[in-house]
Amino acid sequence: MKKLLTLFLFCFVLICANEIFSQPKQEKMLERLASLNGNWIGSLEYLDYGDNKSKTKLPTVCEAVYNKSGSDKYLSVKFIFDEGKGRTVTGEDAWTIIDEKTFFYDSTNYKITNFYTQFDNNDITVFELEKDGMDNNKPCTIKQTFEIHNDSFFIKKEVKYSDAESYFVRHEFSFTRKK
Repeated sequence: MKKLLTLFLFCFVLICANEIFSQPKQEKMLERLASLNGNWIGSLEYLDYGDNKSKTKLPTVCEAVYNKSGSDKYLSVKFIFDEGKGRTVTGEDAWTIIDEKTFFYDSTNYKITNFYTQFDNNDITVFELEKDGMDNNKPCTIKQTFEIHNDSFFIKKEVKYSDAESYFVRHEFSFTRKK
């Protein structure tokens, strides 16, 4: 009887593990994106388009709401940038995983070039995205890196002009979960 019970428990655990690990990659990606639901505080640091040398850092608030409506699943994001002297600027976007190769971000589709998750006490997930586009009226390749932790996330935008050999950082967002 003990052997039968042990065999039954082993099979049950195996079936459960299979269900967890056989989850489609797109669903895993969407779940991690959904983990950003909530309020965040942080900053945006960007490289000035005028001289491509000066950096500006703005205190920034991010409000993210994960929406599920039928098959539509996306993160609605609102940024509030503090420009100082009582002036603020807002921006809104919707982020989603269209399929396991396409991430919709910044009102356009990016190719997902890398995705991985490291489960430990901080559960790090990284999305690396890429697309051809324009930066400062020049053709370029744009790389976006999303790094998501339990209570923080970062987005780095890198640009490589068509006539250049290397990337430079155009801007970086850095946020911690508001408590």
